[in-house]
Amino acid sequence: MKALVLDFDGTLADTRAGIVAAMQHTLSEMGLSVVDESEICRRIGLPLENTLAELAGLQGSALQRAVGLYRECYGSVGFNRATLFPNVASTLAHLCRRRVGIAVASGKGKAALVALLERLGVSRYISAVYGEQDAVRKKPAPDVALTAMQALGCSPGETLVVGDTVYDVRMGREAGCKTCAVLYGNGLPDELRGEQPDYMIGNFGELIQFF
Repeated sequence: MKALVLDFDGTLADTRAGIVAAMQHTLSEMGLSVVDESEICRRIGLPLENTLAELAGLQGSALQRAVGLYRECYGSVGFNRATLFPNVASTLAHLCRRRVGIAVASGKGKAALVALLERLGVSRYISAVYGEQDAVRKKPAPDVALTAMQALGCSPGETLVVGDTVYDVRMGREAGCKTCAVLYGNGLPDELRGEQPDYMIGNFGELIQFF
């Protein structure tokens, strides 16, 4: 393995509280019923438009307004709630020293993603960052993983895709990469096992063994 393509929410950082707060605030501002936290959490990893459409049945201009409200709200109520999971920074530093190419591929808006990686102190280890704006076809389509591999100069056989949801595992598999599911994030462990990823880990630091 020479390259790593990482999800962000639920893989590198615990962003659940901020996402839930921003989503509930957005729905409230739209005059809609606030949904249960579990319904929001199980959609983390999907593109924002898909999440809002599924949760509230929004479409057209109302959907675009909600997307704008969410992004504004996340910046004020969600951004500072994000924290790295254990061993993330030290593991990224170790892999970087070993010349492993590292990219982040997330369904989060790119501006927020870049800002969060900087605030959390790990942006220096990341060679390429891709948010929801960087692929026409979103996860679980393989497009963003393929783009990341091209940027890193690595083939699918040299690349490990890591994430906490079934969408990440499917994306990696469709791109022809090895896949690794993390069991500490937002995805349900039984659903992740059902996808039969190549590897499953309970702590981010376990990634070192594959390189």
